[in-house]
Formats: sequence, structure tokens, C-alpha cells
Amino acid sequence: MKSSKFLLTLLLAGLLGSTGIAQAQDSQPTSKPTSRPAGAKKADPGKYPEGTVKAEEVKITHHAIQAGEVRTESGSFELEMEISVGGQPPMNQVLTKTFERKLTVREVAEGKVRLIEIEFTKQLEVMEGSDPTGGVQKQERGKEVEGKTFMIERQADGKLVNSDEQGGEVKDLAATRELVQAGWSMFGDGTLGAAVSKETLKPGASVAVDPKGMKVLLQMPQDDGLDVEIEEFTYRGTREVAGVKVAVFRAVFKLAPAEGGAQRGPRMIMEIGGEILISVEGGRVVGMDMAGKMEFLPPAGGAAGGPAFEGEGVLRIRRTTTIKRP
Repeated sequence: MKSSKFLLTLLLAGLLGSTGIAQAQDSQPTSKPTSRPAGAKKADPGKYPEGTVKAEEVKITHHAIQAGEVRTESGSFELEMEISVGGQPPMNQVLTKTFERKLTVREVAEGKVRLIEIEFTKQLEVMEGSDPTGGVQKQERGKEVEGKTFMIERQADGKLVNSDEQGGEVKDLAATRELVQAGWSMFGDGTLGAAVSKETLKPGASVAVDPKGMKVLLQMPQDDGLDVEIEEFTYRGTREVAGVKVAVFRAVFKLAPAEGGAQRGPRMIMEIGGEILISVEGGRVVGMDMAGKMEFLPPAGGAAGGPAFEGEGVLRIRRTTTIKRP
């Protein structure tokens, strides 16, 4: 089963690590099911998640993050792919991730978040992959952070420094990855809210947003070698969610390797779209439901760039956030 193990690690470390969504370690499988994962579904970019709205004008009020603000997040990520390495028969790869966490802003300096506390109440990743012989390998992760509390500090140079409850350095790579992703989201928050709060919006109105805000939304680093092309960011109307009035936006965008960029390994292209919910009072992203497709092309430069690796698949991202201001 070594080839299956290698593929699973390559897929999740090289691919999803690039997106900031997941990165696998070369650990032993927790089980070896006898059946293959389901084949990757074909994506239909024209059918993105979309719910009902009240078509009305709205004026969003954006508030800056303050010390003492508490954010509770829950969500899921699902990816199904069919992949081929070195001309071998296609193999299926499946990743599911669910999480619940609480983030508390501890310090704000010059309008920017400097220190946050994050508690992981639930964290589970299940990774499953097949090989050409029909064997399947399954890995589970999440215990590195589940039930634990950490601190994340953003230094003056933008570097994030993580520490555990005792103030010690976080050395576990999986835990560090989760903390960095949370940091990208929290420290970069406000980009979209500021953009949509400039004027009263009518249903159907397009809003110009910074592509960097899309990466913040997906918890992706800004220097990952991928460019974001926003095809649509349109206000649709309002909705009540758990007693909170939100503005509903349809977002469609594409991520592709930057021209002359330094992305390593397989080249990823992602087309994704769906709903982004922004609170009318506060201007914060409090929900998202997005789906799309991913395509992987062989590394630029042929063999020198890595193994001949290509495939395609579909993904679904859901996230809900509640915010309590001090």
C-alpha cells in the first residue's frame, strides 16, 4: 500500500497545502477499508449554492474589530478528486473536514488585531485515497488541536507567532497549520465588510472587492503563487439568520497560478461560487456556502517540477460565524 500512501500524502500536502485548506503528514493509516472511495463527481460551475432572499436596498455599517470581541465559527470542507500520477490509472481521493472553534481578540493596535486566543472545540479531518490495485487507505487527524487553546500574535513585520496555554512554542506541524489558517482569517478580516459598506446597495448591484479578500475568506496565504480573478460579486438581498440580518452576495471567482509565479508541484486551478453572508450591522462575514471544481495540471517544467500529476474534482465549503462585540 506504499503507493497509495504516497499519493494521499502528495495530494493533500502539495495540493491542499497550497490552498491553506489542508496539509497531510506522512502518518500511518488508521484503517484499510476494502472498498474504494466514491469516484469524483463532475462539477457544474453554473449551479452554485443559492438561497432565498428579501429583495431590498441595504446600507451596511462596518465596525472595526475591538479587543474583547468573540467569534464562534463552525464549518465543513468536502473534496472529491480523481487523480493520476505518472500515467497510472486514475485513483480517487476524498477529504472531509469539520470544525468548531472560538476566537477571542485580546489585543488591537493601530486598528489592527495583534493578539488572539483560539480554542478548538471540535476538529476532525478524514482523508481517504485509493491506488490502482483497488486498495484504500484512510487517515484521521485533528486531535493535535481539539480541546486545546492557543495564542496567535501578529508581530510588526506581519509574522505570526503561536504559543500554547503555557506560553510555550507550538512545534507540532499540524497544529501550526491550523493556527496559521485561523490567523489568516482573523487578522485579515474586514476587507470585504469595508468594501460593501461604502454606499447603499440595491439588489443586483455589483461591488468591487479586493481579490485579497477572497483569499482571506478561504484562509489562504497571500503569497501562495495563485492569482484571484473575481468574475462576480453581486448583492442579491437580505435574510435573517439566527436573529441577525445579513446581506447576501453571490460571489464567483477563479484561482490560477500567477504568471511567472513560484507555485511548486502540480498547478492548481479552482473555479468556485456561491453565497457570502455579511452582517448588516457590523459588516462582518458571518456565513458562506460555496461549491466548485478544481483541476490539477502537471508541474511547469516537466519532470524537473515534480511527478506527472493531473486530475479534477469538486469541492464544497460551508462556514457559519457568530460574533459577540464587547
